[in-house]
Amino acid sequence: MSASHNFQLLRMASLLKLERRSWTAAADELKFVILNETAQVVPYRQAALWDQNRKQLLGMSGVSEHDDRSPLSIWLSKLFKTSPGRPFEGTGLRLVERDSVPDWPDDWPPYAVWAPFPGPKPTVLILFTRAEPWGESDLVALDHLICAYGAAWSAASHAGGWRPKGGFERRLSILAALLIVGAVVTLVPIRSSVLAPAEIAPGKLWHVRAPFEGVIEQVLVAPNQTVKVGQPLLIFDRSLLSTRLKVAEKERDVTLIEHAQAGSMSLQDPRAKAKMPLLRGRLDQQSAEVEYLRELLARAELTAETDGVVLFSSTEGLIGRPVAQGEGIMKLADPSSVVLEIALAVDDAVPMSEGDAVEFFLNTAPLAPLSARLDRISHLSEPRADGALAFKLRAALQDGETPPRIGVKGTAKIYGETTTPLMLAARRPLAKLLQWFSW
Repeated sequence: MSASHNFQLLRMASLLKLERRSWTAAADELKFVILNETAQVVPYRQAALWDQNRKQLLGMSGVSEHDDRSPLSIWLSKLFKTSPGRPFEGTGLRLVERDSVPDWPDDWPPYAVWAPFPGPKPTVLILFTRAEPWGESDLVALDHLICAYGAAWSAASHAGGWRPKGGFERRLSILAALLIVGAVVTLVPIRSSVLAPAEIAPGKLWHVRAPFEGVIEQVLVAPNQTVKVGQPLLIFDRSLLSTRLKVAEKERDVTLIEHAQAGSMSLQDPRAKAKMPLLRGRLDQQSAEVEYLRELLARAELTAETDGVVLFSSTEGLIGRPVAQGEGIMKLADPSSVVLEIALAVDDAVPMSEGDAVEFFLNTAPLAPLSARLDRISHLSEPRADGALAFKLRAALQDGETPPRIGVKGTAKIYGETTTPLMLAARRPLAKLLQWFSW
């Protein structure tokens, strides 16, 4: 077998190997294979890859980086714009010589061949240069490789692989598109919403108040205990009332005796008869005092007015505590009837009305919100625990929702009227500006 025959076989093997590698190469690796490893099949000195649409140099052989605005890029733009050279019959290649192209770079070899990657709209061009003229076998092998490169390049591009950077016009068009999309999004109507702290509160509540001024002696129930109607809740200290009752009874008895004596002497003594009305009035007053004290003693033991749960902080905090008449001691609530109480900060208030939707995110289960509807909106603001002024809102849980335990806290999301994202974002800054200028 001749040396020429061996060379052709080795060249064919290298061509097939390079073709297979172009198909399996990663997107970024493909450009390197095209520009540098083609020399394994067809010898050349310099290669350049050009994007005809963007008039941009994609890469050169032997260098890792290049300047898109270099003189070489400008010259290549002029070269490919004129489609120079003569076609090589039977291929898509065009042969170019230095003498046929003006301003040929001095450091570039005089013989070149270029061709577009095949496709319906060829946009990527490849250029090879070398010092000696191109032979027919080299051109045939090069044409075969360029066809393979074009198919591999198209597959890599559609698979989301390497793509050339766009020019200024492309960046400008992308920016304009983003601005248009942003403007449209800010004007799309949405449902306004606001977040506020909230708490599960009893829907039906009875206040247990002190019937008279005194000191709590015993507490007969525990916090959050379920009680029945008539069940004793607490007992007041009776010692002071008992003493006052005994004194009042003694005074009444003395007055009763004096009244009886004056009655027996009234027929003989005009002065005794004159004292009768005064003693009678005193007796009635003292009798009323006795009855009042007996009634207070009977009310020293407070009982539940209805079935429910007693709400207070602690038993120890109540025992021995002095209270004034009418002062609240504990609360009695119906656990099956609960509402959502919301403290909406004045600065966060948005237009809303009764019946608007509310979502309640419990601190204990934030991923399972409860649905509710506003049924009461306060028009007067009150200070919250943190000192900020807030409107008190109340919402009723929707049918089918399991009532949480009274006292559970969380965050309520209140949905108000329809608005745009632009107005929703600018609402608070505009309000601050109006306050600043005192409009």
